[in-house]
Amino acid sequence: MNWLVVLIASSSIFVGTTSGTLQACYNCVGSANSTCGTGDFNSSDSNIFVSDCLQIYHYANTTEAVCVTLSGPTAIPKYNGSDITYRLCLPKLINDIELCQYVTENNTYTQSQYGFNVTNCKTCTSDFCNGSPAYVGSVAAVILSVFALLHVIY
Repeated sequence: MNWLVVLIASSSIFVGTTSGTLQACYNCVGSANSTCGTGDFNSSDSNIFVSDCLQIYHYANTTEAVCVTLSGPTAIPKYNGSDITYRLCLPKLINDIELCQYVTENNTYTQSQYGFNVTNCKTCTSDFCNGSPAYVGSVAAVILSVFALLHVIY
């Protein structure tokens, strides 16, 4: 019986992850109070699209992509200078530097490419993982695994 619990616990660690190539991420841009920018993220909203990551591999000539959620202040008139959130698929590395490190340290890149200064950047590597809240499935799996292993040990 204890071995069954260990098997279930160890296999639950992989809930919410994929073993293949990242294929799709959510794609949207919006102000902090929009569906894209809030914790009330709703993938069925008409302003939420799917970003085809397979195009990133081809156009960016890369073998690794990530789903990303970027946020920060913008000068785009439509958003009246407020913070915006941008969700999409991008290459994992830019000039051999991890994406989040690059965009937060080189705001001239994001200002010219996306029209805002990145102050928050989160990446993930499973399909559609850049919805909100992020990583709920993985966190739950880890917590369940820990409890199951503690049950077996004690």
